[in-house]
Amino acid sequence: MKAKRSRDDHATHLPVLISMGKIYKIRRVIEFGCGKYSTLAFADKTLFPDLLSLEFYENNYDWYKKISNIVCDDKRVKPHYVQKEISEIIGSEMLSNADLIFIDDSDNSESRSQTIKKVCKYSNNSIVIIHDYEVPKYIDASKEIRYRYTYNALTPNTGILSNQLNLRKRILQKINLFIWLMKKEDCIQNTRYWNKQYKKYGFILFN
Repeated sequence: MKAKRSRDDHATHLPVLISMGKIYKIRRVIEFGCGKYSTLAFADKTLFPDLLSLEFYENNYDWYKKISNIVCDDKRVKPHYVQKEISEIIGSEMLSNADLIFIDDSDNSESRSQTIKKVCKYSNNSIVIIHDYEVPKYIDASKEIRYRYTYNALTPNTGILSNQLNLRKRILQKINLFIWLMKKEDCIQNTRYWNKQYKKYGFILFN
């Protein structure tokens, strides 16, 4: 399947992220590049009921301040402003306890590629999710990681990867098809819509 580019192209990772909260017990999330869709979704207790900690790293100060102000009352969320390339701060200790790592950082593909390389090098049992995963540079930057799957029901695509965790590809394929069948342009960014659909069809999708 090949989907045309979504009108709300900053939100196409949302159905994938929400499904992760249904398949896996996600307690600790690290986010490289915060966002009004992803960060708020992770912090939503109806979507990620097991979340204990969300740390995001952002090197765009205006965007960092905007999202930080929205989540300032949530003690689980720890914002970090980075005054250099995101890739320069990534190491094995930072990633060691993360259940899920989400990558949607930087305003250019070269910088994000370096972030992807570092995360793929140092992550172990974490689930790694990359937005805009149809970009050849991002695919190439992640080629050393062991398990990979691309959600292409929406464009931009979303990649899910892991070095050690078997990604249960059959379930991921079902979810990708489900997103293709259930997508509506005016609902892509609607977390309640996707949460409702996953609850309704969860027994079929997640088993």
